[in-house]
Amino acid sequence: MHSLRTIPAWIKANGKRIKVNAVFDDASNETFLNEEVARFLGLSGKWQDVQVHMLNDAVETFKSIPLKVEIESTDRQFLR
Repeated sequence: MHSLRTIPAWIKANGKRIKVNAVFDDASNETFLNEEVARFLGLSGKWQDVQVHMLNDAVETFKSIPLKVEIESTDRQFLR
């Protein structure tokens, strides 16, 4: 049985930052924020369709807005 790892992290954009519990998925190559966090950071943009390939060859499609943010661990050992 596998579980997703979570850690507290800072998400930063537009001179603001918010502490979140980040979920790490080793198989993922994208970062997603919920709408509440994006709104707090003053982020906006144009909605686009995103496809996520799941287990068992399933594909989920949803709307997302491409954004640029910084992610920093609370101990400041990691910044991306």
